[in-house]
Amino acid sequence: MFIIYGVRSYGAVDCEDGSQHATRFVHAYYLPLIPMGGVRISPAGDEQAASIDLKSLMLAYARVWGFALAVGLAFNAYFELEKSLVSGLVWTGLTAGLLLATLATWFKVGVRRESSPVSLGLGIGIPFLALAIVAGAGVNENLRRKISRYSFDSNGAPSAELIALAKAETEREQQAAFEKKQARCDAGEAAVCNDVGYALAKTDKAASIAAYQKGCDLDYAMSCFNLALNVGKTEPAKSPPLYERACELGYGDGCNNLATGFEKSDRKRAVELFGKACKLESALGCKNLARLQEPAKKKSRAKRG
Repeated sequence: MFIIYGVRSYGAVDCEDGSQHATRFVHAYYLPLIPMGGVRISPAGDEQAASIDLKSLMLAYARVWGFALAVGLAFNAYFELEKSLVSGLVWTGLTAGLLLATLATWFKVGVRRESSPVSLGLGIGIPFLALAIVAGAGVNENLRRKISRYSFDSNGAPSAELIALAKAETEREQQAAFEKKQARCDAGEAAVCNDVGYALAKTDKAASIAAYQKGCDLDYAMSCFNLALNVGKTEPAKSPPLYERACELGYGDGCNNLATGFEKSDRKRAVELFGKACKLESALGCKNLARLQEPAKKKSRAKRG
């Protein structure tokens, strides 16, 4: 690795007699590190050892490290602009302020001679032009990323940003729709309570059962049926009364499920309930009714034969 280091003079301060007072530093990559002593520079350019001048020392650090820090802030401003224009512009403003303060140490503080318009223009214009280029690149990248949300790749497929945006929008719309349904359920719309219970079935079991319970309390047959299915998994004894309630309210599958509990204990009651389920257009009710009636039909055919 190539390392640049040595001893150089920094922080020249103009004196009244036309000479300059500077400070000798050990440097690394031209960044002043350790002061080694002062030096007096005559108008002819001759150098003579002198004591360290505090003003020269401070200006040496400010002039060089100020620019180094400004470069770091400029890059930070670029990355901030990529993410947020507001915070990025704040960092750009801080960088500009540091640049102005640093340039003042070159053209104003410690300088007795007037700078020419060309040197002043170039000295101030170039750093700020560089900052403007960096900031502009950050703003451009920020806008590009925002636009890319609505773009497609070379194969015509939606970009990852567009997919994520669409997913977030869909979830927002679903949440808004659910909140409206919840409000309607709270207002006493039984069928909507059943929908709320179904929507919460996988994410919040307790809230789902509560919604089914409210729908059943409001005499919505399907809610009673769904409530029976859910509570029956942990408390089987609670299911039959709920299936019976669903059946009474005209829900065929409720009659069918209630009938299955009577198949072994009360076959006549089971046939009756399966028959009711079939009349209420329950496919399972019709199928089970046929299954129970089949043995009786076989016996009847056997007697006739």
